[in-house]
Amino acid sequence: TSHGGCRRVPQPRAFPMTVKRAVELDLASRFQESLVCYQEGIDLLLQVVKGTKDEAKKQRYRQKISEYMTRAEDIKKYIEKEKQGVQPPLSCSHLNV
Repeated sequence: TSHGGCRRVPQPRAFPMTVKRAVELDLASRFQESLVCYQEGIDLLLQVVKGTKDEAKKQRYRQKISEYMTRAEDIKKYIEKEKQGVQPPLSCSHLNV
């Protein structure tokens, strides 16, 4: 099954496409699908970090992982509140790829 067009592709190059798709879905308020893409992007980036020897790159990757994890958590909370019938505002203004 497809989750909003995100597919697990085990290449480091797949990460930017996955995160770009996550942001596009996020901006389109398709939060459930964007959450899947963020999670897949985080997994891919973790694999990239493991295979990277350059400490400066690792630090940048970890920063991005942190940003995407924060956004994924925000989306999870939003989805939970939405299920309870509460629709809090969810800002996308801080998103960047």
